[in-house]
Amino acid sequence: MKTPAGLPRVRRLAFALALLGAPFCISEAALPARSFGDFVGEIHSGGKYTLPTRTPAGDYLNEGADRIADLGSRAIKVWLTPSPTSAYPNFSGNHPWPTTPSTLKELLQTAYFQELLGREEFTTYFFVASEFVPKQSGSGYTTTNWKDGLSTAEQAAVTAQFQDVAAWLLATYAGTGKTFIFQNWEGDNSLNLELLDSTAQQTALAGMTAWLNARQSGVTAARNASSATGVAVYNAAEINYNPGTNSTFPVADALCMVNAVVPSLTCDLYSWSNWSSKTPGNEINVIRGLDYLKKKAPASAAFGHDNVYMGEFGAYESSYMGDSAPWHSAASDTAYRALIDLQLDYAWRWGAHYAVQWACYDNGLRTGVSFDPANPTLLTEDKFVGTWLIRARASAGDPLSYTFTSAYGRLARLAGRVLHDDPLASLTLATATSGGLSLATSNQVWDEDDLHRVYRTTTGSTASLTYGTDAPIVDWNICAFLIDATTASGRIRGYTSADGITWSSAFEFTEVDNFVPDATNAPTARRLHLGPPATGVPTGTRFLKIELHGASAATATQLGHVRLVTEAVSTLDDALNSLALTTPALNSANLTVSTTAAAYSEGDAGRVYRNSTAPGWFVYETRHAQDLRFKVYHYGATLTGKVAARASFDGQVWTPIELSFDPSVATASGWYRTWVRSSAPLPEGTRHVMIELTDPANSWAQQVGQVKFERID
Repeated sequence: MKTPAGLPRVRRLAFALALLGAPFCISEAALPARSFGDFVGEIHSGGKYTLPTRTPAGDYLNEGADRIADLGSRAIKVWLTPSPTSAYPNFSGNHPWPTTPSTLKELLQTAYFQELLGREEFTTYFFVASEFVPKQSGSGYTTTNWKDGLSTAEQAAVTAQFQDVAAWLLATYAGTGKTFIFQNWEGDNSLNLELLDSTAQQTALAGMTAWLNARQSGVTAARNASSATGVAVYNAAEINYNPGTNSTFPVADALCMVNAVVPSLTCDLYSWSNWSSKTPGNEINVIRGLDYLKKKAPASAAFGHDNVYMGEFGAYESSYMGDSAPWHSAASDTAYRALIDLQLDYAWRWGAHYAVQWACYDNGLRTGVSFDPANPTLLTEDKFVGTWLIRARASAGDPLSYTFTSAYGRLARLAGRVLHDDPLASLTLATATSGGLSLATSNQVWDEDDLHRVYRTTTGSTASLTYGTDAPIVDWNICAFLIDATTASGRIRGYTSADGITWSSAFEFTEVDNFVPDATNAPTARRLHLGPPATGVPTGTRFLKIELHGASAATATQLGHVRLVTEAVSTLDDALNSLALTTPALNSANLTVSTTAAAYSEGDAGRVYRNSTAPGWFVYETRHAQDLRFKVYHYGATLTGKVAARASFDGQVWTPIELSFDPSVATASGWYRTWVRSSAPLPEGTRHVMIELTDPANSWAQQVGQVKFERID
């Protein structure tokens, strides 16, 4: 996998590791890395409210894309249907869709989709798509009815349309690095086999199989005929009933799509729309369901057996509402965030290609609430079940009273991190390895097609792998296989270090999951997902050493995968030699920038102050600002009440930021220097930060000399 520019690469400190006192092999290879934002996707479809952030108003498709880009997700899932208004309503009246797009390609060539596909923020596009076919009566287009079987002519038409759109994408977006993935939506719900008799059930299953394979044939033919590079187009099949989760379904397990259709498919990828883990305590269903789908999914030429992703996951905030809050509460918000966080945590630990969250805007209505996408009206937050990251307005009369869930802020911070991945196909991606390690090259009944595994060469010996990164490590997952043991304790231990020289004491890894993959054929073999110790990852950790030890047989402890998560947060540091880093359109007009050093400013030549006693302010526009601090030079010892700060999502509605003041330091001639800091987390969704000077007595007596805050790149 290509390492995107700017991502942290493996640290190569051979001199430090040599001081460990043991023979090590030092690697110069870079540990493959990708933005967490490439892994966690967001869905935008069917939302029933809008935020007034586009000028002119309209283009609901790209309004949602704006919100997902703000979040930091670089993967977006959208719908391609013959009636695009059903997914992207015309709230403003200024959003006319073509009334009769005749093919998938024609829909993607409309101005709104052209803007979406051209956006640099996104690397992966999931298209929930079906071919367009003329209606048998009247005008317009519909989709193929494969439930009554798929004729040879219908199969050819499906293949032709997917080949046409895939070929166009490959030719048009060559060199952009973009990936396009076509998929169906929730195949079991499309089948609705519980409504059919046994004969009709078999007809529908055969029709779906032929339909999905026809789509794949078109995509494959387009790829085979194309010489384009720097672009990829794939096809996926999506299930939603998954017997691996022990959930209850309206059909027998044998009739679930994963059992009755998936084994006969030829798709590149396989997706699971997962709503089997939406209640606390059931989050482990993420791993169980992904396990089950992987066992049923045929290997593909493009991805081999590593061809599974979680195409949908989420929860209902309404499930966690307290009695005192009819729409949402602090408690329901916290429960909702925790559930989504765990679902995503299990997905990346398992190794899913993507995990796509439902949804940016909620489309789930409470009982008795209706919505007409052809004539959309504003709905308020009390009308929704709460599958949202950004809530609808609290009041129809207040168009700016939307709120951001804390899940939004959590996903934003995750999206800014970096995921490093070593599948252990060799020993070259670790920063250093000790002697006494060997690679497995054959499958076992218990290894779940994990051909590559690392183990010791000698029974009872000690051997280790060490990983180092340039950015702080904040999390990790180690996939381990154990024979004749129920726990990794006594077999695998870890050490952390900030510099590769001084190491922590040995610790036990937290067993995030402990599972017997094949209880029939290998009842003593376990697969474990190992995370950081119970005390967490020490601040500043940049090295992780994984040590295999103990008296067990050499092959009885094996490592199958190592994933590291590192921070990717930068600091905006504005010396205020000018206002170039601020947003001039939002600044007040009464600002002056000093470029002259003064004794009272400790030689700081860049300072901002007012040229009148009217309030003055300057604004920074950024994503997910936190930990604001700014330096003020002020005449007189008192600063309280003379400076303020505010936060905003849209630059219109501003929320005060709680401030604390460091002890003032006298500089010269009655002047002081004070660092002012935010004393509480900034509101979720903050895109604008304002610093305000408010003293009505003196325009020059408070001067801001430096501004810093953490932000996610």
